[in-house]
This record gives sequence, C-alpha cells and structure tokens, in this order.
Amino acid sequence: MDIWREVKSRVTIKEVLEYYGILPVRGKNIYRCFAHDDKKPSANIVKGCEVFHCFVCNKSWDIFNIVEHFEKCGRKDSLRFIDAK
Repeated sequence: MDIWREVKSRVTIKEVLEYYGILPVRGKNIYRCFAHDDKKPSANIVKGCEVFHCFVCNKSWDIFNIVEHFEKCGRKDSLRFIDAK
C-alpha cells in the first residue's frame, strides 16, 4: 500500500472537516460548502468514497484537497500535514 492510501485508510474525511470546523448542519451528512457562500447547505460526504461533494459548485474534495484549500499548500505538503496530525 502506498503512503497516500495508507493515510486515507486511517484518516476520515469527517475528521478533516471537523478539524477545520466544518460540521453537518442537518442530520449527519448535510454540510455548507466551504468553497463558496453557501446559505443553504448543498454538500455531503459521498458514501463509500470518502469524498466531500457540493451540488452547487459541482466540486469534490478528498482529504488532501481539503487540506490544500485551507492550508494553501500543494499535494505533497497536504500529505505531510495530515500525516503529522
């Protein structure tokens, strides 16, 4: 197993979202999208994929993409960041 899969196997997308203060607003799986001004919750975690998807901006993020977005870093740095936490 490569390091990317290994990290994904032990860190959930929900844990990464919670780290950045992104919590469900209705039920267990409806979120406001962090990429735009989301007045009405329009995102969820795609079951079985560990992907955060917004139906308004039609973007999807895995744990590394989320860290890249918030930490303003590249892919390799996102891996290091998650692995260190």
